Amino acid sequence: MVRAAAVAPAAAGGTAAPPVAALAVSPDEATLASASWDRTVRLWPLPGGPPVVLEGHQQNVNGVAFAPDGKAVVSAGYDRTVRIWPLPQPGSPIITELSAGLNAVAIAPDGEIAAAGADGRIYFLSPTGQRLGAVEVSPSSIVALSITRDGVRIAAAGIDGSIAVIDRKLWTAQCIVTGSGAPVWAVAFLPDGGTLLSYNVEAQIGGKLAQLGQRLIAGAAKKMADDFFDKFAKSVNPAT
Repeated sequence: MVRAAAVAPAAAGGTAAPPVAALAVSPDEATLASASWDRTVRLWPLPGGPPVVLEGHQQNVNGVAFAPDGKAVVSAGYDRTVRIWPLPQPGSPIITELSAGLNAVAIAPDGEIAAAGADGRIYFLSPTGQRLGAVEVSPSSIVALSITRDGVRIAAAGIDGSIAVIDRKLWTAQCIVTGSGAPVWAVAFLPDGGTLLSYNVEAQIGGKLAQLGQRLIAGAAKKMADDFFDKFAKSVNPAT
């Protein structure tokens, strides 16, 4: 379902708005796409104005990416589906159901789609949504992906703190880096393709609070870190 929102999403009754899980900018830099836990994808015109809302996911939408030619936006959600929405006029999406909930999506320069599975696999799809195969790279959930500009390598970050660098054509791991065990929430190649940035947060809490679950605690720590870096960015560049 596609609809135009009259205003930006607001929380009802003073409650917090659902988190935005991912962002992507269109190749022509005219549109910002957001993936949200309210089960929607929103297309925001960067010159300003209300977004177009894409509805259909049955659970949290965790990933979003534009096709290299800008003719589609792809979303991935915990309902185990990848959805390919046509552009510039969004219509009914191509829907591909996979075997696990999905936490992220990335698109290679040739249009091939990679989706990060909660089962530790990277799922590969054609630009039109056909399943091509899957590679198991982690014993735990993959939460972030990045592809080099030349499309040769893909990095997959795991909630167990590991980062795997995969040869995208051979579907084999070139290296696997393990850290402290804290979740790695974001990963990105620099334009040179030889430098990889990662972002993780570690929280150690004992006693009864630990019974809340490690992922919940780590999520709270991530929010605290995000708030810190947002304030830090504003302090060094007040114009942001």
